[in-house]
Amino acid sequence: MKKLYTLMLLVGLFCCASCSEDDETFTTFPDPNWAVDLTGTLPVSMSAFVCLPENLATYEETGDKLAAFVGDECRGIGEAVAVGTQKVYVILIKGTGTEQERISFKYYSSKNAYMYETSAFLNFDVDTRYGSADDAQVLPLTIVQ
Repeated sequence: MKKLYTLMLLVGLFCCASCSEDDETFTTFPDPNWAVDLTGTLPVSMSAFVCLPENLATYEETGDKLAAFVGDECRGIGEAVAVGTQKVYVILIKGTGTEQERISFKYYSSKNAYMYETSAFLNFDVDTRYGSADDAQVLPLTIVQ
């Protein structure tokens, strides 16, 4: 009888130990309320035509959001447009014209409430265009943990 209890205890411990979750969990975020300052302090602009990496594009939904930032300040909000079979985000990025900081991007996935971001990699250059409708630049997004 002792052997049976010992065996049951060992089986139970083995089952509990093997039931641990291997799934990685990420921080979820509320739906962002990004807004661009339209008071006239950012008088010049540039445009960007960007798209999501393939691993994120397959899960895109209508409520997803993409925006451009200088530091923590939102400088442009993307509008998704269909170009052929691809969804391209068109962003008018506002600035002062004497920007020293680079532009970064944030993407909010409404499906799982995850936030993705790029590093600050793009220089603000008045009246220029980053990418085009026919050649949208893929953003190097990583998940915010």
